Amino acid sequence: MLPVNRVTSVESGTVPIGRRRRLRYWFTIVRNKITTFNLFPDRVDDDENRIREQRYASRMKIYEDFRVQATGQFQLLQSFCELAEQTVVRALQDFATSEFITANVISATIFDAQMRSTINTFQLETPSAFISTLELIRRTTHGNAFMTVYASNW
Repeated sequence: MLPVNRVTSVESGTVPIGRRRRLRYWFTIVRNKITTFNLFPDRVDDDENRIREQRYASRMKIYEDFRVQATGQFQLLQSFCELAEQTVVRALQDFATSEFITANVISATIFDAQMRSTINTFQLETPSAFISTLELIRRTTHGNAFMTVYASNW
């Protein structure tokens, strides 16, 4: 490298202008190369780690964005709706196939009471059938320590 007094003489104007421009250009190139040259090879790992951390952070932003997970959540919601629909359809089919036959003609009040009892039973058993199926899924997932892709615990 040039001595410090040489640099000061370049700035002071003792060197002709054309040479001054070339020297400034050369110093700029040398300065840029020194600053871009890796003088500390052990810092390469730090740079690689920094790049890895940035990549990891960008991937984590994807997971934090609800729109990425929304597909799975809506599929889960659709599955629950299908389960509820199947439960109701099955209960309605059972209700439609049930018969009320007596050997004698009964009064309207007894018939009305019997129908109310059947409807109340239908209304009580239908939600419990859905809940029992949902509870089975819940306990299986929790008991076997299954973990969904979306890290939900239900």
